Amino acid sequence: QENSSNYGYQDSGVKASFLYPFILNSLAFITNKLGLSTIFWNSLVIFSASLCAIVSLFLIDKSANLIFEKRTANIASWIFVLCPYTIFYCISGGITIYITLSVSFFIYLISKSNIFSSTKFGNKIPLTMVFLLINILFISSLRPTGSVFSIATIFCLGISIYTKSLRNHIKISNKG
Repeated sequence: QENSSNYGYQDSGVKASFLYPFILNSLAFITNKLGLSTIFWNSLVIFSASLCAIVSLFLIDKSANLIFEKRTANIASWIFVLCPYTIFYCISGGITIYITLSVSFFIYLISKSNIFSSTKFGNKIPLTMVFLLINILFISSLRPTGSVFSIATIFCLGISIYTKSLRNHIKISNKG
Protein backbone atom coordinates (compact mmCIF):
# COMPACT_ATOMS: atom_id res chain seq x y z
CA GLN A 1 0.00 0.00 0.00
CA GLU A 2 1.35 3.38 -1.04
CA ASN A 3 1.88 6.11 1.53
CA SER A 4 -0.19 9.07 0.29
CA SER A 5 2.15 11.62 1.88
CA ASN A 6 4.93 10.59 -0.53
CA TYR A 7 2.75 10.97 -3.67
CA GLY A 8 4.25 8.02 -5.49
CA TYR A 9 7.89 8.56 -4.56
CA GLN A 10 7.73 5.83 -1.87
CA ASP A 11 11.07 5.20 -0.12
CA SER A 12 13.39 6.78 -2.68
CA GLY A 13 14.31 9.58 -0.29
CA VAL A 14 12.80 12.17 -2.64
CA LYS A 15 9.86 14.13 -1.30
CA ALA A 16 7.23 15.39 -3.70
CA SER A 17 6.65 19.11 -4.01
CA PHE A 18 3.43 20.47 -2.59
CA LEU A 19 1.76 22.48 -5.37
CA TYR A 20 0.35 19.80 -7.69
CA PRO A 21 -1.21 17.77 -4.86
CA PHE A 22 -2.54 21.06 -3.46
CA ILE A 23 -4.20 21.86 -6.80
CA LEU A 24 -5.82 18.42 -6.97
CA ASN A 25 -6.91 18.54 -3.32
CA SER A 26 -8.37 22.03 -3.80
CA LEU A 27 -10.42 20.85 -6.76
CA ALA A 28 -11.58 17.85 -4.71
CA PHE A 29 -12.50 20.12 -1.80
CA ILE A 30 -14.56 22.37 -4.08
CA THR A 31 -16.42 19.48 -5.69
CA ASN A 32 -17.08 17.87 -2.28
CA LYS A 33 -18.40 21.11 -0.77
CA LEU A 34 -20.69 21.63 -3.75
CA GLY A 35 -21.83 18.00 -3.54
CA LEU A 36 -20.71 17.25 -7.07
CA SER A 37 -19.55 13.89 -8.38
CA THR A 38 -16.08 12.66 -9.18
CA ILE A 39 -16.97 13.05 -12.86
CA PHE A 40 -17.17 16.80 -12.26
CA TRP A 41 -13.82 16.66 -10.43
CA ASN A 42 -12.29 14.86 -13.44
CA SER A 43 -13.78 17.51 -15.71
CA LEU A 44 -12.24 20.28 -13.60
CA VAL A 45 -8.82 18.59 -13.68
CA ILE A 46 -9.02 18.21 -17.47
CA PHE A 47 -10.26 21.79 -17.83
CA SER A 48 -7.40 23.23 -15.76
CA ALA A 49 -4.83 21.17 -17.69
CA SER A 50 -6.39 22.25 -21.00
CA LEU A 51 -6.35 25.87 -19.89
CA CYS A 52 -2.63 25.49 -19.12
CA ALA A 53 -2.09 24.05 -22.60
CA ILE A 54 -3.94 26.94 -24.26
CA VAL A 55 -1.91 29.51 -22.35
CA SER A 56 1.28 27.56 -23.17
CA LEU A 57 0.33 27.60 -26.86
CA PHE A 58 -0.18 31.37 -26.71
CA LEU A 59 3.18 31.87 -24.96
CA ILE A 60 5.01 29.56 -27.39
CA ASP A 61 3.55 31.47 -30.34
CA LYS A 62 4.48 34.88 -28.88
CA SER A 63 7.99 33.73 -27.92
CA ALA A 64 8.70 32.25 -31.36
CA ASN A 65 7.38 35.45 -32.93
CA LEU A 66 9.76 37.54 -30.82
CA ILE A 67 12.79 35.32 -31.30
CA PHE A 68 12.27 34.27 -34.93
CA GLU A 69 9.40 35.23 -37.23
CA LYS A 70 5.73 34.41 -37.87
CA ARG A 71 6.39 31.32 -40.00
CA THR A 72 8.53 29.73 -37.29
CA ALA A 73 5.92 30.68 -34.69
CA ASN A 74 3.22 28.93 -36.72
CA ILE A 75 5.35 25.79 -37.08
CA ALA A 76 6.15 25.74 -33.35
CA SER A 77 2.46 26.20 -32.51
CA TRP A 78 1.39 23.36 -34.81
CA ILE A 79 4.05 21.05 -33.41
CA PHE A 80 2.77 21.77 -29.89
CA VAL A 81 -0.88 21.24 -30.89
CA LEU A 82 -0.26 18.02 -32.84
CA CYS A 83 2.10 16.48 -30.29
CA PRO A 84 0.39 13.39 -28.83
CA TYR A 85 1.83 14.15 -25.38
CA THR A 86 0.12 17.55 -25.30
CA ILE A 87 -3.22 15.85 -25.84
CA PHE A 88 -2.40 13.06 -23.38
CA TYR A 89 -1.35 15.41 -20.59
CA CYS A 90 -4.45 17.54 -21.11
CA ILE A 91 -6.79 14.55 -20.99
CA SER A 92 -5.02 12.98 -18.01
CA GLY A 93 -4.63 16.29 -16.16
CA GLY A 94 -0.99 15.43 -15.59
CA ILE A 95 1.60 17.57 -13.86
CA THR A 96 3.71 17.85 -17.03
CA ILE A 97 1.35 20.33 -18.67
CA TYR A 98 1.85 22.65 -15.67
CA ILE A 99 5.62 22.32 -16.16
CA THR A 100 5.12 23.14 -19.85
CA LEU A 101 3.20 26.26 -18.86
CA SER A 102 5.98 27.37 -16.56
CA VAL A 103 8.77 26.77 -19.07
CA SER A 104 6.88 28.50 -21.90
CA PHE A 105 6.23 31.47 -19.56
CA PHE A 106 9.94 31.54 -18.73
CA ILE A 107 10.90 31.63 -22.43
CA TYR A 108 8.33 34.35 -23.09
CA LEU A 109 9.64 36.48 -20.22
CA ILE A 110 13.23 36.15 -21.39
CA SER A 111 12.37 36.87 -25.03
CA LYS A 112 10.28 39.90 -24.06
CA SER A 113 12.80 41.39 -21.60
CA ASN A 114 15.83 43.62 -21.96
CA ILE A 115 18.16 41.08 -20.37
CA PHE A 116 19.89 39.97 -23.56
CA SER A 117 19.01 42.82 -25.92
CA SER A 118 17.80 46.35 -25.31
CA THR A 119 14.69 47.42 -27.16
CA LYS A 120 12.30 50.20 -26.32
CA PHE A 121 9.41 47.71 -26.27
CA GLY A 122 11.13 45.21 -23.99
CA ASN A 123 10.28 44.75 -20.33
CA LYS A 124 12.69 46.33 -17.88
CA ILE A 125 15.01 43.95 -16.03
CA PRO A 126 13.53 44.50 -12.50
CA LEU A 127 10.00 43.76 -13.76
CA THR A 128 11.27 40.69 -15.56
CA MET A 129 13.05 39.51 -12.41
CA VAL A 130 9.84 39.80 -10.35
CA PHE A 131 7.93 37.66 -12.86
CA LEU A 132 10.83 35.21 -13.12
CA LEU A 133 10.91 34.88 -9.34
CA ILE A 134 7.19 34.05 -9.27
CA ASN A 135 7.67 31.56 -12.11
CA ILE A 136 10.69 29.96 -10.43
CA LEU A 137 8.71 29.55 -7.21
CA PHE A 138 5.84 28.03 -9.22
CA ILE A 139 7.98 25.47 -11.06
CA SER A 140 9.98 24.59 -7.92
CA SER A 141 6.73 23.94 -6.09
CA LEU A 142 5.46 21.56 -8.77
CA ARG A 143 8.12 18.84 -8.73
CA PRO A 144 11.64 18.34 -7.42
CA THR A 145 13.20 18.56 -10.88
CA GLY A 146 11.69 22.03 -11.17
CA SER A 147 14.12 23.10 -8.46
CA VAL A 148 17.05 21.97 -10.61
CA PHE A 149 15.66 23.99 -13.53
CA SER A 150 15.23 26.98 -11.21
CA ILE A 151 18.78 26.82 -9.85
CA ALA A 152 20.22 26.55 -13.37
CA THR A 153 18.03 29.46 -14.48
CA ILE A 154 19.08 31.70 -11.61
CA PHE A 155 22.75 30.83 -12.16
CA CYS A 156 22.70 31.52 -15.92
CA LEU A 157 20.69 34.73 -15.60
CA GLY A 158 22.93 35.92 -12.77
CA ILE A 159 26.02 35.45 -14.93
CA SER A 160 24.33 37.16 -17.88
CA ILE A 161 23.20 40.18 -15.87
CA TYR A 162 26.58 40.43 -14.13
CA THR A 163 28.51 40.43 -17.42
CA LYS A 164 26.10 42.97 -18.94
CA SER A 165 26.52 45.19 -15.88
CA LEU A 166 30.30 44.77 -16.02
CA ARG A 167 30.37 45.71 -19.73
CA ASN A 168 28.29 48.83 -19.01
CA HIS A 169 30.57 49.74 -16.11
CA ILE A 170 33.70 49.33 -18.27
CA LYS A 171 32.09 51.37 -21.06
CA ILE A 172 31.27 54.21 -18.63
CA SER A 173 34.75 54.19 -17.06
CA ASN A 174 36.42 54.27 -20.50
CA LYS A 175 34.45 57.40 -21.42
CA GLY A 176 35.55 59.19 -18.21
